[in-house]
Amino acid sequence: MLALVAVFALVGGVIMFVSTKSTTTPLDQPVISQPTDQPTDQPTDPATPTTDPQSGTTVTLAGGVTATLPNDSWKVQDQVTGGAVIINAAANVYVQIQAQTGQSTDPLTLCGVLQDAAAKGLANLQKTPCTSGSDVGRVKTATGSIVGTYAGKNGSSELGTILLAGVRDHGLVTGMQVLFGVKKPPSSTVLKEASGIWASVIASQNAA
Repeated sequence: MLALVAVFALVGGVIMFVSTKSTTTPLDQPVISQPTDQPTDQPTDPATPTTDPQSGTTVTLAGGVTATLPNDSWKVQDQVTGGAVIINAAANVYVQIQAQTGQSTDPLTLCGVLQDAAAKGLANLQKTPCTSGSDVGRVKTATGSIVGTYAGKNGSSELGTILLAGVRDHGLVTGMQVLFGVKKPPSSTVLKEASGIWASVIASQNAA
């Protein structure tokens, strides 16, 4: 699971993409499954994919897992071993996805570890504890989120991050991180598309 964790600790590499000076109050709970344009203090269950995978570019991860991008707004910026870095430049959203085989854990533990890794380098940290989502076939899911401040050369940036974890029997795990600037959070449409990417990952993980 170390390779998976390493990907989610690379916050500093994306700050130039989402950097904006902000004194905005952090989001109470970023959500994917039933998003709204405004922050909500009554979160739904973002670990349960609610958007069917859509046709589009397919990104190969590891262990037979793939991610399907919903449209041309989502671009593969980079690929690492078993994972991919995806951006939606127009929406100022950055996504990291990773799959890894040969690991045995539970989704809540995995979500917590990824959450801690993504929090490195952030101040004024606020965490939403990881919670279990619905099973998708053989895949059990969990989600959590963080909001924190990153101090960079161009000033401070308040970042929101949604962490999603999927664990299948026989040691196949996946993780996805959705990173965005809190000053301009993603619209409901963009979050639905991100949910669709996660749905495609979980569907392929179950079938792999």
